[in-house]
Amino acid sequence: LLLLRALVRVAKVSGFLDGGGSHS
Repeated sequence: LLLLRALVRVAKVSGFLDGGGSHS
């Protein structure tokens, strides 16, 4: 589950950096 949480966190960070927080 740690890997999943890490992936989700990275996905969120990428979304914020790429979309400016459009993927909330």
